[in-house]
Amino acid sequence: QRNIQKAGVAPTDDAFTVIAPGPTDSDADGPTLVGDPDLGFATLRQFGPTLIHHTQLKYRQSRLNFMLVDSPGMIDSPGGNKDFMDRGYDFPGVIRWFAQRADIV
Repeated sequence: QRNIQKAGVAPTDDAFTVIAPGPTDSDADGPTLVGDPDLGFATLRQFGPTLIHHTQLKYRQSRLNFMLVDSPGMIDSPGGNKDFMDRGYDFPGVIRWFAQRADIV
């Protein structure tokens, strides 16, 4: 057994992490993820650079042939203060983008 993804509170878990099968274990940043046309994430650019810098790609050696997406946790603000919840990008829109493309949520 090996650790693939850390979980916890921000900043440990404040990014969208795409975990994909690969020949070897390697990590890449958000610009690499959206810049590879074969991966299918280029349209995430519409949400702006803040989102792109809060995404990452992890290739993990595996016989499985599917991708997993680990999303950042929800931010609960006291009293519903919208400014406190601002991530710098449209979080519900990004969740919707991933959900519309997912086989299972």
